[in-house]
This record gives sequence, structure tokens and C-alpha cells, in this order.
Amino acid sequence: MRTLASKEAAEVISAKESRLDVLMANAGVMAQPPGLTKDGYELQFGINHVAHALLIRKLLGMLRKTAEEHGEARIIPVSSLALVLAPPGHGIVFGDLKTTQPYWVLGKWQRYAQSKLANLVYGRELSRRYPEILTLVADPGPSNTGLVSGLGFFDKMIVYLGNINRFLDVDQGHWNQVWLVGVPKDRAKPGELYEPVGNQVRGTHIGA
Repeated sequence: MRTLASKEAAEVISAKESRLDVLMANAGVMAQPPGLTKDGYELQFGINHVAHALLIRKLLGMLRKTAEEHGEARIIPVSSLALVLAPPGHGIVFGDLKTTQPYWVLGKWQRYAQSKLANLVYGRELSRRYPEILTLVADPGPSNTGLVSGLGFFDKMIVYLGNINRFLDVDQGHWNQVWLVGVPKDRAKPGELYEPVGNQVRGTHIGA
């Protein structure tokens, strides 16, 4: 999703709808070669995080109003356990987000991980600032969607070997997100990351 598309989508939703119960920030790319978005951000960070953050920001008013008037609204940013590959010692390299960041050995994966780490951090901050909205962060889990099937051999091996015993059928790839949409509020911890299906991720360096 591009930032222009985010603005346009927010305008259409705001014009047509009076309430917004769930906003799932799902569209994205993975393991892309170095590049920049039209507005100058590192490609994967711009598409996977910046555009979604802008969409959420534009629709926050509607989400807060829905929560106030109807008792609940949810934001579900999509992250990934691949965030553990984010640049060591940096996580998110803020000073270089408007460059192609071409300098890491596993650069395409570290840039992807950086964007997914940003989604988790942003989800936690949304939860802190807007407790009236239930924000839950989703890891859909690995499945052989177009994101994976379109990769080259070496990159496919990274995905497969890094996810032994975790790979899902394509038709299972949405289960965790659907669970987060419907789980009762008292069974979910706001701002936390969940992997399939409904399992809170604990005990890693991504702790709050």
C-alpha cells in the first residue's frame, strides 16, 4: 500500500461509512531488492509500515467514535516473527529510512524485518495512547502465498528452513487474523503479538 492509496482509502471510508469496527493493516511486500517509494522511503518500510500507519492515523477518529458509541473497535497491524532479523544493534535504522539501505548481507530480509518490527512497536504505542481501541498485532504465520511462491530459490530456502514445523496451508494463512478479529476482549492482551492461532509471543528480545 502506498501513502497516496492510504489517503484515498481513508477518504472513501470516511465518506461512505459512519462507523469502523475493525481496521486490519494487512497489505505488504517481502524480500524486495533495494528501492524507494515515490515519497522517498525505503521500499519495504514505506509500503509495509508508513502507508499503514498513515491509514490508521487518518481513521483514528472514526475508530475512537465507534468504540465510544458501540463499545468496541479494533486495530490489527500485521507483523511477523521475521522481525528478529532486523539489523542487530539498531532494530529500526531511523537515520537511513530515506535511503535504499543496500549494505547488509541479508539486506532484503533485514529491511523486511525492520518494517515488521515497526508495525509491532507502532501497535504497542497505539494501545498505550488509545486504550479505548483494542490493538492486537498479528503474525499470520508462514504459508505458500504469492509472497513466498514468487521468491527465488535461495530466498525460498530461507523461508522454509527458518519455519520448519510452522508452515501452514494457504487456506490457513488467515486463521490467526480472523481469531484476533473475534476473540473476546478479556482473552487478549492489548498491544501484544500473536502467532497462529491465538498464541501470544513471549520470551524474546521484542518484549516491551
